[in-house]
Amino acid sequence: AHAATRFCQPGSSYDAPYWVGAFAIRQHAQEELLANDLTKSGLYKALEASHFSLCLVLTDPAVALGRLWCAFETSLCLEQPTASLDVSVCTSGSCEVMTHGLTENEEQMELQRPGSGIRAKATREATFPLEAIAEALLAVDVRRALTMLEDARVRLLNGFSGRPLLSPLSDDRGPLTEISTRLRAFFAASLWLGASWTGDGDSRNELRARCSEALRSDQRRRALHLHLEGLGDEQLLHIAEGLPQELQELRLWLRCASIQDEELAALSKVLPPGLKYVWLDLQHCRNITDGGVEALVDNVSSREVAIDLSLSGTQVSTKVQEHFAAEAFKREEEQKYGHSKLIERALGVALC
Repeated sequence: AHAATRFCQPGSSYDAPYWVGAFAIRQHAQEELLANDLTKSGLYKALEASHFSLCLVLTDPAVALGRLWCAFETSLCLEQPTASLDVSVCTSGSCEVMTHGLTENEEQMELQRPGSGIRAKATREATFPLEAIAEALLAVDVRRALTMLEDARVRLLNGFSGRPLLSPLSDDRGPLTEISTRLRAFFAASLWLGASWTGDGDSRNELRARCSEALRSDQRRRALHLHLEGLGDEQLLHIAEGLPQELQELRLWLRCASIQDEELAALSKVLPPGLKYVWLDLQHCRNITDGGVEALVDNVSSREVAIDLSLSGTQVSTKVQEHFAAEAFKREEEQKYGHSKLIERALGVALC
């Protein structure tokens, strides 16, 4: 069901590879899996090969998320700003899928008719049991999570804490509390868009508030990428309230959102103090004008913040759109040039 939803075009077949830890890992080779350098483990290499794309398959959310191995696998994505999480909930013979951003088919719909792919995603996920799943995701606590063998639990908790795997558990719960906080923030980022679509007003507001609190609590996060296509009125400030204050990079996909100039200006006033780069996809946000863009730029002009904006389909003038397109192209060329210089330095040759 997940492959058919995520990858399959209508009328075509799919052949999507999946890596399942329970089948691929020797469960009694924990020393190898929890080696000091996790980047050399098979689990990490599989995540890296998939560009840190996770699919969380749930039948009973409370049971699955109470398993320490599940938390451990997810924790390997915490330093990856481009990591994505899809959630599949399977009950009573049916399967509901919440995807990170749009599916391939929905992306194609967007290219043909802006807004149609976003509406298709909203319709597809309308019956997804978001509030029940959020209740479990936002309550993850590795200290209470279990394994089949106590020895495995000790090793995993020591791995989270950066301690020798075979040592007794420490009384210092600080590292485990931090990991739990960061996991809840990771899940909150995936829940945000659904929280703006699902439930009645009060429950929706409560869920957004919980997501905001969880996300803001991750003070180690330096980069945040959020898919918020089709975001509704007056919701951008809720996002701003949840931004971790140590952020250095922020990317928001806001295509076809109903945001106003005033919200864009307000967002710029509450950006984290150490932010260095802002990328906003504002394509087809039809209420955005030159005034909103000008206010955004003016409010961060005293700080060294690079801004890239995608503005096609807005009311922003052609001149301003061309300016930001040129700035984005120049920044991309500078990054390529810098990358080439690093290669030249490493190889000791000049690249032509």
